[in-house]
Amino acid sequence: MHGGKQAVLRFGKHGIAALVLGGLLFVLPVVLAWWHVRGETQPLRPLSFRGAQVLALDAGVHEGLSWVYGWGPAMGLRRSIDGGRTWSPPIPLPDDRSPLAVPTLAVDPRDARRLFLLLSSSRGQALYRLEEFPPWEQVRTFAQGKPAPLLVAPSSDGLYVGWGTTLWVWSEHEEWRVVHKWDENTLSGITSFPVHREIVLVAAGYMWRSADGGEHWQRLDVEAEVVVGVRVPAGDAYALGKGMVWHTADWGLSWVDLQVPRKARAIAVPPVYRDVVYALDEDGQVWRWGPNGAGWQVIHREKEVAARGLLADPAQPGTLYLFGDNGLRVVEDILP
Repeated sequence: MHGGKQAVLRFGKHGIAALVLGGLLFVLPVVLAWWHVRGETQPLRPLSFRGAQVLALDAGVHEGLSWVYGWGPAMGLRRSIDGGRTWSPPIPLPDDRSPLAVPTLAVDPRDARRLFLLLSSSRGQALYRLEEFPPWEQVRTFAQGKPAPLLVAPSSDGLYVGWGTTLWVWSEHEEWRVVHKWDENTLSGITSFPVHREIVLVAAGYMWRSADGGEHWQRLDVEAEVVVGVRVPAGDAYALGKGMVWHTADWGLSWVDLQVPRKARAIAVPPVYRDVVYALDEDGQVWRWGPNGAGWQVIHREKEVAARGLLADPAQPGTLYLFGDNGLRVVEDILP
């Protein structure tokens, strides 16, 4: 009887210790998650290509997966199909040519397996298309001109393609048609709307809008360097100009300054949401506007101001890619 009482006491002590330890293991992750949100710092994935410049990054969706393409002088051209966790070996470029100094790659918004790359050649700038795996196909040569980004957006019968001061429509029958030429300003951003491809917005010094596929244009009183459309059937788009972030909810007819607290250098729009936009400021902080009129709040702070660009994952809401002078970092935001 005495031995049984001691056994119960021993079990009681060990049982209490086990319960306390189990409780700590259960509560600790919850506390840490709360601390992340409370401290306005979101979880990070490991840094890719640490110490290497990532100068160009773009992404698209294929069968529900995000295909991300990145390029830098040391890393070369690479592809990830698991949200930046793993990357392919360097993809050989056509004819051993080198990409230009400006961002010159663009993912086909209709099929992420298709990548467009603008390379220098003796005749000017050669546009190549990659269909998932090499070989590359040269599809066009542009005349030599000032450095400019390669821009694409879906049109009603193919793609809008912008480069330099010219906007084309590249039809499904491989035909090219000049839509409009700007005399002085280089195109720096284009977007169209999912259910109204005939409405196209172009950032070229100012914001330009066409409601008929490029036949007629209206210049808006918004100085714009970048314009990004939402991926859901809505009339929302966001623009960046002179560090300011603008929003339209009526297909680009009117714009509202969102009063970002710090001067922005890049913006990104997540999938699904129409009332959320991210902004990267000059100090390496990432701000989020919204949702539901929540205003601006910091979700990430860089220890070193190395990020130069910001990209939202097109398939995973809240997943962001920060890239620049010190590789690529993936930030996971917590969205309702």
